[in-house]
Amino acid sequence: MKDSDYLSNFFEVGNVEEAKQKILTPENGFSTEERWQTETTPLANMLLNKLEISEGDTVVDYGCGIGRISKYLLEKVSCNVIGVDISKSMRALAEFYCNNEAFMSCSTTALKNLTDSGFRAKQAFCIWVLQHAEDPIYDLNLLHDLLNDRGYFLVLNLDGRCLPTIDGWKNDNINVKKEIEKIFKVVEYFSPPKDSITDLARLTSFCGLFQKR
Repeated sequence: MKDSDYLSNFFEVGNVEEAKQKILTPENGFSTEERWQTETTPLANMLLNKLEISEGDTVVDYGCGIGRISKYLLEKVSCNVIGVDISKSMRALAEFYCNNEAFMSCSTTALKNLTDSGFRAKQAFCIWVLQHAEDPIYDLNLLHDLLNDRGYFLVLNLDGRCLPTIDGWKNDNINVKKEIEKIFKVVEYFSPPKDSITDLARLTSFCGLFQKR
């Protein structure tokens, strides 16, 4: 795909409600707000259990949006969360939405600078992010570099790619699952909890726990 085709500003929004519409679109008769209320808690609890997040851990929410999952983790466990997003407006809204001193938002560039300076996290996760990423291989390598030795990474992602472009949604045929397996050790693939994703998404996605090699 030509660099000019990708709409990097697609995820820029003006307020929380507009952000929610971008993050969780209506599906199978469920509105954005219904999905937000129904899916967030079981997803966040899955992350707490699979990543074994505990008090004092620093977790990276890669593609955090406005902090839907981060907010829950911060309220449930006294951890620290770094929320990363390409959207400047989403990052600003995440600070407001999470409203917690243990949360910090940053761009991928800022995260790369932190990592180059020696920052390491124990856990990281990507929820419905890599299918939309312009360069998922760059993202995966950055995530690998920022983890502690044998750190854990959890992914929930569509099987295919869905990129916002000047000509609409496109699939560049990058197999994200295979790219993850090249970089990380597979711990397990598993089915997300009931009510955490729609029935349609369950048929067209994968969920896995991975470890830094």
